[in-house]
Amino acid sequence: MKILVCFVKTVFLVLFMALPLKAQTIVPGKQLKVVIDSDSSHLNKKIKYKWGTDPFYKTPGFVARTKKRKPLKLEAVLHSNNERSLAVINGKTVFVNTIINGYVVKNIGTNFVVVKKNNSLIELQLQPIENKILTDIDYWDRLPASETK
Repeated sequence: MKILVCFVKTVFLVLFMALPLKAQTIVPGKQLKVVIDSDSSHLNKKIKYKWGTDPFYKTPGFVARTKKRKPLKLEAVLHSNNERSLAVINGKTVFVNTIINGYVVKNIGTNFVVVKKNNSLIELQLQPIENKILTDIDYWDRLPASETK
């Protein structure tokens, strides 16, 4: 067995030494030809997982940032001089010193709310109520049947 291993090594060395070696000099600015024997196209394909998407995959141009917050909209005010006033902002009931979307409610008035974020104060006002003038037709439609005769 040892003889066979020595024979194989000797044949390999003789064949390897018989190959002509070509010396290459590297010239700056000249590109060398590179031969790649592996296929890397599988790295560019998106893998389909049975659970959905890869949670760690980032698309190009991905930037981590906070969600855009909806602008504050004052929907209702319940004002009281003696007791605690409240307001409805973006569908949530708030009191003085309540935090909503990063803003602190500082004051609740009869038709306005003052909120503060950092050093800026913002006054939210209620939308005016439309005054609709009743026409004669609206008036007659609203009367009970006994009064229309």
